[in-house]
Amino acid sequence: MAVSSKGRPAGLFESTTENGRTPHLAPLVAPARHRGVAVEGGEALAHGVRRATRVTIDGAEAAAEAALRLGSSAARLTQGVLRGEASAPSTAPMQPDYDPLHTPQVEPTVAGAVGALLRRSASQSARAARRDMQLQVAQSLLPDETRILALLSEDSGRRAEAAIRIRSRARPAHTLIEHASSVSRNAAVAAPLLTPVYLNRLIALGLVEVGPRLPELADEYVVLMTDAPVRDAIARAEGTRLRRPTIERYSIALSSSGRELWSEVESGIAATKATRGRR
Repeated sequence: MAVSSKGRPAGLFESTTENGRTPHLAPLVAPARHRGVAVEGGEALAHGVRRATRVTIDGAEAAAEAALRLGSSAARLTQGVLRGEASAPSTAPMQPDYDPLHTPQVEPTVAGAVGALLRRSASQSARAARRDMQLQVAQSLLPDETRILALLSEDSGRRAEAAIRIRSRARPAHTLIEHASSVSRNAAVAAPLLTPVYLNRLIALGLVEVGPRLPELADEYVVLMTDAPVRDAIARAEGTRLRRPTIERYSIALSSSGRELWSEVESGIAATKATRGRR
């Protein structure tokens, strides 16, 4: 084995090059001045690991002890609820702040609506029942229909208006036009052609009733025969080569329910005027 000039085997601490020997540190040996620092750093690191491990163990033991205490409390509470000695904890979800844009709305159900009505009916008086009925009917009215009711309410609700029904004589007979009435003109409704529809609805609601032909309305019947819808209905019947259609003349007026409803309207208007007068 080759020996260096310092009495050490060549190649262990030094390497030979073409220009001579050059000092070379062995990769497995560190200088003395670095060896002490490495030892101290390793000891510090080991000490830190031991402390962290101890903290982790202590924390785990504390968490386990708390879990045992909580489990024991839950068990005692459950036993108390079963024995009737304690109240079960509320399971109702916490209600967030109301946000109309993001809070889901609860849709009403048929059962809920009917149930609420049944509960109300158990203690409702006859007057309250009539008021609920009138309110429901009033909310279903159209503006033109209220103008018709206002007109018929004149003369203490005894005013009558002329009306005409035209029926064909075909087999089977059918109605060509019904409830063509002077009330559309006298009440100044916005859509005169819808007057038959308005009167059908008011009759169905029980606010208007059909009466006999009245002699005092003779002029109104003559004027009605010149209205475009009536003339068109007659022309359709005659255009089918059948005999002249049947023309029925009758009257319409407020029913007792209609007069009662309008009486409530007038009472409310009078009360409102009196309140404004006191101000």
